[in-house]
Amino acid sequence: LAISKQLVEMMGGGIEVESALGQGSTFRFWVSLARAQGKGSASGGWVAEPEYPKILGARKVLLVEDNSINRLVVSRLLSKIGCETVEAATGLEALAAWTREEFDLVLMDCRMPEMDGYEATREIRRREQGKRRTPIIAVTANAMAGDREECLAAGMDDFIAKPVHLEELARIVSRVLG
Repeated sequence: LAISKQLVEMMGGGIEVESALGQGSTFRFWVSLARAQGKGSASGGWVAEPEYPKILGARKVLLVEDNSINRLVVSRLLSKIGCETVEAATGLEALAAWTREEFDLVLMDCRMPEMDGYEATREIRRREQGKRRTPIIAVTANAMAGDREECLAAGMDDFIAKPVHLEELARIVSRVLG
C-alpha cells in the first residue's frame, strides 16, 4: 500500500481507503491524465507522465538506500530529471562506490544496517580532506524536530523526507547542484 501511495502521488493523484470491521476494505485512487498529442501518440490515447525539467548537464548520483523498492522509486525519479544513478544498499557499499568513481551528488538514507548514513557521511567527509567536496543529501523517514540538525552535523548538505516526491527532489537537487 505504501508503494501504491508513492506511485499514485508521483502521478499527481491521491489514494483513500474505506474500511468496515468484518466487511473488508475498499481502496480508491485517482490520477490526472492528459490526452496524448503529436507524433507517435495513439489517436485518443492517454498519457500519465508529464514532462519534467531536466537538471542541466549530465549528473551522476550515488543513491544509497537499503530498501530495494525505495531505490527503484527514487532511481526512476532521478531519471525523470536527467540524472544517471549508481545504487548502493549499505553505507559500506556507498564508500566502495564513492572510492571507485566520482559523483556529482550522493542521496544517503540515514538508517541502514551494517553502517548507517551518518557514519558513511562522516567517513566520506574524512576521506575528502583536500579533495572536491561531494554534496550529500539525507533521505530519511524521520522528519522529526532535530533530525535535520543531526544530518547537517554529520556533514550532509541538505535533507529530504520520505516518501520522496519528484517536485521536492528536483528542487533540492537543482539547488544543491546549482
